[in-house]
Amino acid sequence: MSPDTQYSAYSPQGASLSHVPINGYANGAGLQANGGTVLVDADCNWTNVVRVRRFDDTNAMTSDVSLADQQCFPFASATISVIVDAHDRTLLLVAGPRFSGVSTSHAGARWFDAAGHPLTEWFDAGAFGASVRRRSPKSRPSTCA
Repeated sequence: MSPDTQYSAYSPQGASLSHVPINGYANGAGLQANGGTVLVDADCNWTNVVRVRRFDDTNAMTSDVSLADQQCFPFASATISVIVDAHDRTLLLVAGPRFSGVSTSHAGARWFDAAGHPLTEWFDAGAFGASVRRRSPKSRPSTCA
């Protein structure tokens, strides 16, 4: 069984603006360069497509598109990140599934236009979830002269 929940948006006064179901494990949320948020729903247990829903900076839904030429992702194998650039292009980053030309230890990425049509093929976006090595306080270089 996979989880289901909802994205709920409220005005500053507390009035309900929208409620959008988010189903399964393969989903993600991100920001839009021009303000607002973006949600991706792509769990194969719930859908056979990848849906991208955008909300403006007042939390009103502005679009709901299914990405063309893109299948859903198996729920246990996908970690999804998403952003929208200033030209309303969506960058989808997915770690877990294997994409042609992408190392198994790296995330795949793909650009889509505002209507959900692919602009690129999947490409290697680099290591995903790599831990950042921190130095202990004793090993930090001194900034004192």
